[in-house]
Amino acid sequence: PRVYSGEHLGAVAMPIGGIGTGTIWLDGQGRLRVWQIFNNGTEPRVPGSFLALRVQPEGEPASLRVLQTEPEPGFAPCAGLSFEGGYPVARLDFDTGLPVAARLEAFSPMIPTDTANSSLPCVILRVTATNTGDKPAEVSLVATLQNAVGYEGNGAIEGVRHPGFGRNRNRVLREGPMTALEMT
Repeated sequence: PRVYSGEHLGAVAMPIGGIGTGTIWLDGQGRLRVWQIFNNGTEPRVPGSFLALRVQPEGEPASLRVLQTEPEPGFAPCAGLSFEGGYPVARLDFDTGLPVAARLEAFSPMIPTDTANSSLPCVILRVTATNTGDKPAEVSLVATLQNAVGYEGNGAIEGVRHPGFGRNRNRVLREGPMTALEMT
């Protein structure tokens, strides 16, 4: 796999998702940039869909960083990142500017010769936080995802509004150790 940094990050984007199920592209700024899961060939972005870290070193106030080099409303970005890409896995190491380093591993369920499991409609995002400071720190992962049911890849989503949306509903489901979010 190649490692991209600095000015080269502007040309990086890797599709992640099961074979034949649509893809979400992870770009060189760490954003979930292109959403092609709506039977569309366009390149829309679903706003408000990102990962962030909340870090609170012992005895200090908490800080939040979006795991991107571009800000989101109310979230400061990371200072930089490096992007190691080799389909079907991308590894992004973030310069958070905090006493905690963060790594995002994003991948598709790609299993050679196993079409059924390589075609699962999912993206796997794994975040690892490592305390690089000299104090214990409480670290929380924040994940947001806009419910885009009804969107068909046509036109831009403005904030949380689009003509295709209507009575969208989110419901938390719990079964044993699993917690899931159903978006309808």
